[in-house]
Amino acid sequence: MEVPCGRERGRLSGRFGRDRVRLRHGEVVPLDTESGRPRWTITTGPTPAWSPAVSDGYVYFADDDDRLHAVSAANGKERWKTSVVKGSIRTTPAVARGVIYLGTNDMDYNVYAIDAATGRLRWKYQAGSYVLTRPIVVGQVVYVGSNDGQVYALRA
Repeated sequence: MEVPCGRERGRLSGRFGRDRVRLRHGEVVPLDTESGRPRWTITTGPTPAWSPAVSDGYVYFADDDDRLHAVSAANGKERWKTSVVKGSIRTTPAVARGVIYLGTNDMDYNVYAIDAATGRLRWKYQAGSYVLTRPIVVGQVVYVGSNDGQVYALRA
């Protein structure tokens, strides 16, 4: 994550090519790093909930209505959006080998694995409490921390 410069406030995360993606006040805005100008803008309605993940030409982000979105990094065209997640998404997604991993912090307490191409649920696992950390994928294992003090190692 990088700290934004200038007067605009937002969170930056990930790269595609030489560009960066910024979330600000209900918008997803990739910036050209040479000019600083937006390449495109998507208004999400509710404020995006957490930093986006960028992988294989797509930007993945959640909004405050707990929907997960996939849009083209090149032009912002929506690939899909899904409400398959049933809790509040408050983690930056991790993407590995065509799967998006994220956690929730409502009564749900789940770690979700979602197909990056379709937005369909592959699996979910209920942790003992809130999942507030970004999942880390190493090989065939997804590691995620929970508010119950545990680090879970789940088969990717």
